[in-house]
Amino acid sequence: TKELLNMKSLFNLVGETFFSVNHSDFFITEKTLKSIMAFKPFIALSVTGYQKEYLEKYIGLKPYDELFDYGFDSDPNIIGRIEGIVNNVKLLNQLSFQKLSELYNQLIPKLVYNKSQIVNLFFNKDRILPTCMKFLIDGTEYEICSINDNAILSTAKRYKWIKE
Repeated sequence: TKELLNMKSLFNLVGETFFSVNHSDFFITEKTLKSIMAFKPFIALSVTGYQKEYLEKYIGLKPYDELFDYGFDSDPNIIGRIEGIVNNVKLLNQLSFQKLSELYNQLIPKLVYNKSQIVNLFFNKDRILPTCMKFLIDGTEYEICSINDNAILSTAKRYKWIKE
């Protein structure tokens, strides 16, 4: 299709910040967000479970199963996850332009959904505000003591976590 011809690649390979730490260290960075916001399918090298446990189950993104086999995502070994990603790329490299174009067109609803999901997430202060900061919005009396009080308060006001 014309859209596919204008793209320099069908998908992005994302190297996330952390790739060898435990499950409690899931978080999404600009590396993944860039692909989502640009309507670009991606496959990420990150911690075990990043794509299926974190992005799909916790964040609510729809996986690109039409393109990728995410079996590698559960591998606790970084080498296994890398090999899984390489195998995905090799398989896609064997497909014709016509088939890749068809696959991309099938993904358009998921690409739109995933971008919408991220936009909604970033406007949901209950999801983006860490638990330790919930006192800022729940009406609890508090006093912030810090070397840099003004930076903390200006950030909280800017994001409307607290009233001016």
